[in-house]
Amino acid sequence: MSRGPHAFRQGDVQRLVKAAAKAGLRVSGIRVDVSNGTITVETGDGPKQDSSALDQWMAKRARQTEGH
Repeated sequence: MSRGPHAFRQGDVQRLVKAAAKAGLRVSGIRVDVSNGTITVETGDGPKQDSSALDQWMAKRARQTEGH
């Protein structure tokens, strides 16, 4: 059973993000409205999220391995 044609493709999203980054914008999120194919790029820092203990552990380990 087919869902029908898509209004957007992954390449469309990739080109949009790449263009936004090239324009100097910091992409913080993407919204896709599948009903009409509208792709919206959210820029800026976005809302602050509390990091979990796992996120903190991973960030600490990433800094340690950068200089190997």
